[in-house]
Amino acid sequence: LNVIGAALFGVGLLASLIAAALLIVWVAAFWLMVPAVACDGADVFDAVQRAMGMLLNRPVSVGVHFLLALVQGIVLLWIVWRIADYGTSLAVWAAGLLSDRGELIAGGVLSGVFSDSDQLAIFLVGLWRDLVALAAMSYAVSYAHTAGVAVYLNARQIVDGQEPNEIWMPGDPPGVTSESDKARPENPDGTSESP
Repeated sequence: LNVIGAALFGVGLLASLIAAALLIVWVAAFWLMVPAVACDGADVFDAVQRAMGMLLNRPVSVGVHFLLALVQGIVLLWIVWRIADYGTSLAVWAAGLLSDRGELIAGGVLSGVFSDSDQLAIFLVGLWRDLVALAAMSYAVSYAHTAGVAVYLNARQIVDGQEPNEIWMPGDPPGVTSESDKARPENPDGTSESP
């Protein structure tokens, strides 16, 4: 049994190599899957197929778009975090202008015995500082998904030749005509001619 297993190990190894390659492609195409659902109304399986297909059809082009989005994201997130950090530091400095104890409370470095008002003040200041950090983190999440949609739309144009404005929008109001409907001449009875 050991000899038969060893002889068939090559088949298992080949299957494992294929699975590893597919997993690497799936991880690389992960950020294209959510935009495939959002932009094209794809289901889960279709979104996986579209995302992996776009990446495998044009890996260099899609990779360059990912790289540009990543570099731009790093720069923008650095700016947002610097603004949040400098703004918080400026608020601590301004609290120090009012009193030394205010600067210690705002900076979160108050030590010793806390009164009830000090504990409440530390909690409130911490809450405001956490809200600033949460806003900066939410910008990071928002940028990641927005960049994913932009990369998906560019990849869709590169791979499939579909323009970004050709997205089907569910719930289009009835009576909206396309450009081809507007170009059709009307019959004397008021109906448009068939092409």
